[in-house]
Amino acid sequence: MGFPRDGWNPVADALLRLWARGGWIGVDLFFVLSGFLVSGLLFREYQRCGTVSVSRFLIRRGLKIYPAFYFFLALTTLRVVLAHGLAALPVRALISEALFIQNYGPALWWHTWSLAVEEHFYLGSALLIHLLTRRARGNEDPYRSMPVIFLAVAAASLAARFLCGLQSPFAYSTHLFPTHLRLDGLMFGVCLSYLYHFRRGILAAVVRGREGWLLGLGAALLAPAFLFPVESTFLMYTLGLTGLYLGSGLVVLVLVLRVPGRVFLLDLPLVPHGEVPVRICISRAPAPSSTVAPRGPGLLRGDAGGGNRYGKADRVPRPPMAGSFVPFAFLLDDRGPAGQGRVHGRGAERSRLGPIHVPSSKLGPQLHEASVRRSRPTRCS
Repeated sequence: MGFPRDGWNPVADALLRLWARGGWIGVDLFFVLSGFLVSGLLFREYQRCGTVSVSRFLIRRGLKIYPAFYFFLALTTLRVVLAHGLAALPVRALISEALFIQNYGPALWWHTWSLAVEEHFYLGSALLIHLLTRRARGNEDPYRSMPVIFLAVAAASLAARFLCGLQSPFAYSTHLFPTHLRLDGLMFGVCLSYLYHFRRGILAAVVRGREGWLLGLGAALLAPAFLFPVESTFLMYTLGLTGLYLGSGLVVLVLVLRVPGRVFLLDLPLVPHGEVPVRICISRAPAPSSTVAPRGPGLLRGDAGGGNRYGKADRVPRPPMAGSFVPFAFLLDDRGPAGQGRVHGRGAERSRLGPIHVPSSKLGPQLHEASVRRSRPTRCS
């Protein structure tokens, strides 16, 4: 069954049209998440080793992207040559794609501009963190200037968007794709990651008790994209982009911080195999003895009388294959000895991670830190 057509289902048709107008904001959420996750790798490395290896970081980023991308590029080149001959090959666009400057020059595809922005961010963020680390070697927090750096980048990107919007009529390639117009969203993720790793207590104090308000504010900042077409709304592709990454960041911030109560643990393996997955703790209410967690298409309800079908599992499963996005749901059981919380879930029996027992009141950050210690390599070279 295809999508509803005009007049066939008015409600569904309206929802589809609404999503078609504003669904593009997913890239702003992606930029914030990418900045948060990628910089978090370097921040954790510094906390663990007292230094960062930029070469190791860039090699791992390259191994994640280059093989698949260049294979894709080679297949496209081969198809064009076989179908239309060598003379039809767009050499300039091919070079732009190969050098990851397709968001400033000709491109073979419509969607790889964000990959170019990511590549530029990888290089810039690695250099920035390397310089800050060397400048304050041995300091527990050499990145304290990160919020100021973010504000400077945000102001520069916003000014550049206004200048671009005033100088020329809107075009995606000139008003949305260039790195210098979108870098502030990535840097906002870096700023949140810095606060999360080095100022988590302050950050948690700001968020705790205000989760609903922050989520509502985030939704309000994201809403204009669904109401106003970006192509014809000057404020949407200038100031509106600032609102989009701020709204995305508020949602991310609420989800990644520990909040007391019922916990659903989601593995989001958004980084290559062997690196730390993000584990998001979401709280809504104090956890009862019977905890509900999603499993497949339905729900499983724990037995309040004692135990459930996963009662013997006490291991956190290893993330699935690299590049996947597979959520796992777990049951939180507070009936362990001495009030210790245990995490249960599907596939736990196959885990290579050791059992994790932490006080349920501190399950969120403690579980995250425990999983970091168990899933990351201990060497610092």
